[in-house]
Amino acid sequence: MKKVSRVNQIIFIILITLSFAIAGYVYNKKQTSSFYVKYSISLTDKAKVYIRAMDTLLSGLEFGNNVLLSFIDQKIVKQTVLNENPYFKDLYIDSQQIIFKTNGSIKNLDEKIKKLLVTLNTNLRIEVIDFIRTADDVNKATSAISKDLRLKDLDFSLKFYEKNSGQPIPVIDDAFEIVEYLYSRSDNTLTEEELLSSLMKELKKIKEATSSKFLKLEFEKLKAFGTNQRLTFMKIDKLSKNISEIDIIELNGLRELTSLKTELLVSVISFSIFGFSISLMILLINLIFSKKINIKKLLI
Repeated sequence: MKKVSRVNQIIFIILITLSFAIAGYVYNKKQTSSFYVKYSISLTDKAKVYIRAMDTLLSGLEFGNNVLLSFIDQKIVKQTVLNENPYFKDLYIDSQQIIFKTNGSIKNLDEKIKKLLVTLNTNLRIEVIDFIRTADDVNKATSAISKDLRLKDLDFSLKFYEKNSGQPIPVIDDAFEIVEYLYSRSDNTLTEEELLSSLMKELKKIKEATSSKFLKLEFEKLKAFGTNQRLTFMKIDKLSKNISEIDIIELNGLRELTSLKTELLVSVISFSIFGFSISLMILLINLIFSKKINIKKLLI
């Protein structure tokens, strides 16, 4: 093996390095564009108002605090699985953001994300309506039990107080008159007036509750309208119908757009360094073998 001259070595190194640089350029150009995308989203103002109102009513019916809002947050995350497709790779959605990776052109990115948002809102409206229907079924069942028990209680109370000529228990009537007298005094302090006023209200409730006329009225109202729980849920049902006509989440804009494709300069430099290293390795091997051959010739 002949020893390569220094000029030829330099030419060899340049050619190999240049060849690998060109290969890096071609590789980069053939590489598909890939992007990391993050959009910001949030509940619409209308949705916030309706959800807060329904959550307040649901809380009063012992469904828990912010139960509807928590349900919607869970269902938004669930949309990650429901909306996976070739364009939205590694899709992740929560109540604040939409994150995904996409290959190819991003020319129509805004249009595609708006279509995704339409799908999300459609799915969420269906989920909310189904949730309210389920809660309504539960409320009907518990209200029916409460209504039945209350009607029995009122019926028993009516029969009991009718024996007393439909009049309030005398001691309650007397207590009400005493408190009413004390409240009318001019030398009461502000605190005393507040306490006496509260006591009067409570005694008035008890007085009415022991009156057969009041009990009959409550009995008839309960039969006609049902429990307060059902009346409350009627409000929730009306509010839920508005949800089916509005968007639940809205787009706040693009927050991040990062290219995942290797930059052209990085590809060219990386391939060039690799080519340069290969050329040096080849020359080194050539040099080692040349020396061995020369040593053998000297020995012969």
